[in-house]
Amino acid sequence: EQGTARDVIARDLDLLREAAGTDVVFFATYDAEGETIQTVEVAKGLFTQCSPEVLRGERLERFPWIRERLEHTKILEIRDTLRARPEMATEAQRFGELGMRAVLLVGLGVRGRRYGFLGLATTDPCTTWDVNFHLLLKLVSTSLGSGLERLALQREIQSMTERHELSMPCANDGVWDYDVRRNRTWFSPRWKTMLGYA
Repeated sequence: EQGTARDVIARDLDLLREAAGTDVVFFATYDAEGETIQTVEVAKGLFTQCSPEVLRGERLERFPWIRERLEHTKILEIRDTLRARPEMATEAQRFGELGMRAVLLVGLGVRGRRYGFLGLATTDPCTTWDVNFHLLLKLVSTSLGSGLERLALQREIQSMTERHELSMPCANDGVWDYDVRRNRTWFSPRWKTMLGYA
């Protein structure tokens, strides 16, 4: 639910970190334009020195691989941030600066747009991220995406209900509504009829 989503995500990140046995698990979301990392939720071990929360507010242009390729359920694997493949060098350097030597990310999409990513990280390099980690992250990201999709739909239904309740007292008049966030305008059928449209 809308009011409990943040607490549920924080609790589940802790559970995921324990189940995966990694040093840190983090969930980053983008702003509406998909240009900036807006929020970062983190679960980490007691003495872990990783700091993914520092990513909050950073522009995605600093992360070209993530910005261009990390779509819903797509995986980014960095086994050692000091020896990353050239196409991931920028991301590897930044994650390394934040104390992460191995990183596994999965993209997350909601309502047809890139929403953010979920990540596992360790303070030591790894020879490989086991396929089970890949499958686990894909399953969790699919479930998380479904939950976030449901929340988005609830907000949309609430907005439509409010619009309907506001328009009922003037049901014989033409009604229109402008959604500032989405830059969309809705016109009632009566409004269109008053202007001579079929």
